[in-house]
Amino acid sequence: MRQYDVLIIDDEPWAREIVKMLGEWERLGLRVVGEADDGTSGLREIGRLSPHIVVTDMRMPGLEGVELLERIHRDFPHVKLLVMSGYDDYVYLRQAIRSRARDYLLKPLDPDQLNRALAVCAEELDREHGESANPAHPVLFKDGKTLEIYHTHRRAIAGWLAEMDAKETADAFVRLKTFLAEALERERQSDPEAFSLPAALRNVDRDLTAVLEPFAAEHGIDIDGLAGDWRNRTAPLTAEESADRLAAIFLRAIEEAARRRKSGKLDIAEVVRYLDSRFAEPLSLDAVAKHFLVSKEHISRAFKERTGMTVNEYILRKRMELAYQAVVEQKLPIRRAAELCGYDDLAYFYRVFKKHWGVPPGELRQDSE
Repeated sequence: MRQYDVLIIDDEPWAREIVKMLGEWERLGLRVVGEADDGTSGLREIGRLSPHIVVTDMRMPGLEGVELLERIHRDFPHVKLLVMSGYDDYVYLRQAIRSRARDYLLKPLDPDQLNRALAVCAEELDREHGESANPAHPVLFKDGKTLEIYHTHRRAIAGWLAEMDAKETADAFVRLKTFLAEALERERQSDPEAFSLPAALRNVDRDLTAVLEPFAAEHGIDIDGLAGDWRNRTAPLTAEESADRLAAIFLRAIEEAARRRKSGKLDIAEVVRYLDSRFAEPLSLDAVAKHFLVSKEHISRAFKERTGMTVNEYILRKRMELAYQAVVEQKLPIRRAAELCGYDDLAYFYRVFKKHWGVPPGELRQDSE
């Protein structure tokens, strides 16, 4: 069975965890490749990861559910949508239908309903892949393994772009260039009458542009301004030349984003949003300062002045709030709650939890019952 990729969008970490726990991923030939905690980052992750299926909540901060569905339907029309909501709301149901969602799932989720909906999506994808490659993924490779390799390169490029690492992004494009040249030549040899190099390269362009667009929008960058007139060129390009041109645009975008960030005043609200989305990951002050291209001293001082907390204190508070939800409200196993909050060492999690809440996690759970 071909394996399809799933993205989960929900502003509550424990709610995303519940979806991951209930889904029968291996049986259905699915895998969860990413998560997002609001609509804006969800669109960015769809562009970066190119999932086949998106499971999304409707009530979230920022880009709200109805607008999110409209954007997904417009920008990624071939993604299969499953909509979740804690509210049996006709407006949401109507928008889900208009956006061609495959199902509307009410919270708390019913495992059977979730897995039936996932199975329907997988069956539709099987039929589509049997007839032709899914247009949401480049119509390049008939061989599923080759397509998976392409998406490995794509994810690497998207990841280094998000980190604004120009060197690694350039190296990733070098690897992609070699792969494309060989893979497209195999495609040509396997079916020379049906194969079209210009069409294949246009698909690569469209697919990688979907990776770049959310990044550019986040930093206020005009892609066409970076790209010049290369989009209008009609003469066929080689795979190598096409990859080089795309790489140049990505590197210009990183350079421009870095320039704008350096020239602007540090936005503590942006730092808070960054920490809110990453607090359960291994996260150091060094890493945060590097991400915002400022010194540790500067970000520490500015963050404390604005929030009254140090960066590390803020991360700890967010982790403990999530730990409370996981242990007391959702009653997850304590080891799983620790992992969810970013703690691999269970003993250390117990110590931190007790210091913050005054009692160990198991006792706090009993007291709440």
